[in-house]
Amino acid sequence: MAAFLGAPNIELLREAIDLHVHVGPDIVDRLLDSVQLAEQGRAVGMRGFLLKSHYVPTAPLAALTRRLVPEVETMGSLALNSSVGGLNPSAVEISLKLNARLIWMPTTSARNHVEYYSEVRHPLLSLEPMERSISVLKPSGELLPECMEILGLIADHGAVLATGHLSVPEIEALVEEARRQGVENIIITHPLDKMTDMGLEEQRRMARRNAFLEHTWLSAMPIWRVTSPEAIAEAVKTAGADHCILTTDFGQAHHPSPVEGLRFFARTLLELGIDESSIRKMICDNPHKLLGLEKRGVGG
Repeated sequence: MAAFLGAPNIELLREAIDLHVHVGPDIVDRLLDSVQLAEQGRAVGMRGFLLKSHYVPTAPLAALTRRLVPEVETMGSLALNSSVGGLNPSAVEISLKLNARLIWMPTTSARNHVEYYSEVRHPLLSLEPMERSISVLKPSGELLPECMEILGLIADHGAVLATGHLSVPEIEALVEEARRQGVENIIITHPLDKMTDMGLEEQRRMARRNAFLEHTWLSAMPIWRVTSPEAIAEAVKTAGADHCILTTDFGQAHHPSPVEGLRFFARTLLELGIDESSIRKMICDNPHKLLGLEKRGVGG
């Protein structure tokens, strides 16, 4: 902890929110638990974190963490993978009633994810027997009825929709219907990752639909290398900081803390020509806007 408290650009993290972190306990090794994460965030003045699990709802864990570290807004989410029944409206409704702030479309269970990683082997990923290869589309290209119902629930609760590990055609159909149903806050997850492979023009189109493009620092890490810091900087310049968010997707045992990861991410983009006000917008202003949080008087 003390190692990064005095690090260059640590002040950029004041009031920042990391909308994509993994904590223990989990079925894979995690670097830290939610209380340790919140305590580290508190030490540098971060506003909060959104907990993600590929396997279980995180709203109950987030609620307990807020009680233990009330200075930090720890928030929960739900990923619609096989372990919660896939595209399961009941699971979504329960999580939203428990104050989950974000619903992810399928990630590790997404057909796009399963097919990609069956061809591109990665030392840290294996296709779990439980994964069901889920698409949000019928063979005809229309959204499944249960997906339509889930979008309605997200709209009714004012929650955030994240596209997970879907393919670009699935994302296009999902965003169109989400907007039609009144979902106001949408995140395009991992647009630059090779698994998603969303081109810059497609990213511009999503920005014009007022969706936020999420760039994760995990994607540029050496053990993953599914994109690069330079590609992230180019994408930010193309779509504009008003339409991007920066997250870490950290929590893995082989990576630094998410707090240090976010500082490193910000510092790297500064060196690649993204100005400080744009970085603050992507780690502070835009996450506050997505979550409907009032700012606490520290701007950027």
